[in-house]
Amino acid sequence: MLILTAALETTAQERCAFDIVRAQRQQENKAEPERKFEKWLQNKKSTLNRFETLGTKENRLIKYQIPVVIHIIHNGEPIGSGRNLSHEQVISQIKVLNQDYQRLNADTLNTPEVYKPLAANIQLEFVLAKTDPNGLATNGITRTFGSRSSYSVTSNEVEVKSLSYWPAEDYMNIWVASLSGGFLGFSTFPVSDLPGIDEPEYNRLLDGIIIDYRAFGSINDGDFPDLEPQYNRGRTTTHEVGHYLGLKHLWGNNTGDCTEDDYCDDTPLTTSGTSGCPSGKTECDSEDMIQNYMDYTDDVCMNLFTNCQKLRIITVMENSPRRKSLLTSPGLNSPLENSYDLVLRDILQPSYVFCAANFTPLIEIQNLGTTQVDSIQVDYVIDNDHNGSFKVYNLNLEQGEIKPVELPEVVLDQGQYSIEFSINNLDNINGDYNPFNNNKNQKFAISDASDFLPYLETFNSGELAFTDWTLLNPDSQNSWLLTESGRDDNGGAVKMSFFNYQNTGQQDWLVSPVIDLSGAVQPTLTFQLAYAFQQNRNDNLKILVSRDCGQTFDEVVYEKSGPALSTAFSESEWEPETENDWRKEIIDLAAFIGESQLRFALVATNSGGNNLYLDEFELFLDNEAVEAELDYNSILLHPNPARGKQVKLTFALDKRENVQVLVYNSIGRRLSMQHLDNVLNQTINLQLPSLPTGIYLVQVKSSSINRTVKMILQ
Repeated sequence: MLILTAALETTAQERCAFDIVRAQRQQENKAEPERKFEKWLQNKKSTLNRFETLGTKENRLIKYQIPVVIHIIHNGEPIGSGRNLSHEQVISQIKVLNQDYQRLNADTLNTPEVYKPLAANIQLEFVLAKTDPNGLATNGITRTFGSRSSYSVTSNEVEVKSLSYWPAEDYMNIWVASLSGGFLGFSTFPVSDLPGIDEPEYNRLLDGIIIDYRAFGSINDGDFPDLEPQYNRGRTTTHEVGHYLGLKHLWGNNTGDCTEDDYCDDTPLTTSGTSGCPSGKTECDSEDMIQNYMDYTDDVCMNLFTNCQKLRIITVMENSPRRKSLLTSPGLNSPLENSYDLVLRDILQPSYVFCAANFTPLIEIQNLGTTQVDSIQVDYVIDNDHNGSFKVYNLNLEQGEIKPVELPEVVLDQGQYSIEFSINNLDNINGDYNPFNNNKNQKFAISDASDFLPYLETFNSGELAFTDWTLLNPDSQNSWLLTESGRDDNGGAVKMSFFNYQNTGQQDWLVSPVIDLSGAVQPTLTFQLAYAFQQNRNDNLKILVSRDCGQTFDEVVYEKSGPALSTAFSESEWEPETENDWRKEIIDLAAFIGESQLRFALVATNSGGNNLYLDEFELFLDNEAVEAELDYNSILLHPNPARGKQVKLTFALDKRENVQVLVYNSIGRRLSMQHLDNVLNQTINLQLPSLPTGIYLVQVKSSSINRTVKMILQ
């Protein structure tokens, strides 16, 4: 990983964090141990030594093509301005890659004579993808709006890569964005195919290269004014692609004593990277190969890979998963003519959680083939015991067109279900060109559980099944669960186990019962949160709101991730231990006054970080009870002293109770009695008879409290 400071003039030692990040992932068991990988690579290389003795003619041939997709992450600029790079600038970078990896770069003339016999044509051609993952024609460039002005490679890697991603087994993903923290770029490393290497799924979702937009492309092919002078020839990408294909820095993991290198005998030992473009540099009793693309010299100084580096790359390309598969990627070929390819894009209904027992299945389909589709068959199965099959005619679905398809109504009981849809093109007796995109499944729940304000869920029930909340766990792996590590004395909280959760990007939903806010004056949501941030892992929490009982969740009232979400920092598995590990979050719900069918969804998105805890999910009728910040099972009489009859009583109970409020004079005579039903966390106006100035006693009685408070009327 190359590091770029604000002035872009750092020392070589500060410019790269590739080794640091890789070592950290290995330590966390999130990457393959280097020793195993290198032993595997050496064994594979022994069968490929023919490349070192290839004839001149064969060395000029293109051996492999690699399909590339460039994901441009911008802030809304016009194409060709700022972060939203022009098509020409992207093409200039692809040209640099092909020249550098085929040794067609004009500056081969600058390779020292002593190194020319070692310089290699890697025989790779980088091709912008011609077909996208859906089978449609593409120019190999995506453009995606990103909400941040810049991204940290160490903190926002998951976020930037999830903005736009194509399957890593079929495409070399390159994300081009504005990077903060001094980074020029970063690349993931290949893995072996050794048995027993249980690679986490998130490695696949993160596999690829990130480059700062100020170091992407070459001024040799256009006037690209945002390119930094030191890095304006496209060699940052050449360097990072080297890591992606299995190359290490020339100094390896060296600590300064010339004992380790990059596992290549034809690159001289060195202890560190090289800054600038010096006339020469000598370390470890030999002249450094400062012209090598895997050093840190300026772009104009780089001009070669070696034969050994070529052998490593070819070995990786022929054997490493997600590198070998690139060679047969559909992205290398244009879409087929006269093809039939129908895809099931999305399940629109049923939604995740809803109230009505009856629903109308609704799916979204697209024609990815080149031939119009008129007739299809749609089948669905619900939990293997409820199914339907329907033929749909007169679709007139043209190439690339998307349409919804509605099916007859389904009636089910309350409960949790899984539904799977499949589609079949009836126009083509030979079947679909790509049958693997004809199926989709989804878990959903039907629940009409309801409640009202004021509301409190302390998650002390032992199991989520004993609450009115609905859990949706799409991958049947880690998800929300109740735990004893609660904030209150009774224990209990809901926990999202991000630590050791391998399925990066997976969302797990916890959905509230339907809440009636129609009687609220100033509704407010509060909850207690505890989360430990683990470096480079930005787990995310959103709270979504549905106004229609769960049919749609299209309003976000809360979203935080990574350091913004955290209340602590820990690299080991963590749970809250003290009051300081918790933070109270307060959300104004004034926009939902009058709504009677609200549902709240806690949506946790995994980044493989650390554990998240929520407790005391509380909904208030008004804001006075929020501002009072009372402990549970306590009351507050205010104002006190008071003038006239404007006296209020605020409650904070840990469960709904019927309450009696009695008022006595100073000699113990009862003056009034007020009955209140289902009191929880609210403020009431105290009903008082006409009373003279003086001191009175207010007694509050319920099953959990019996408090008497002195009241002064002035």
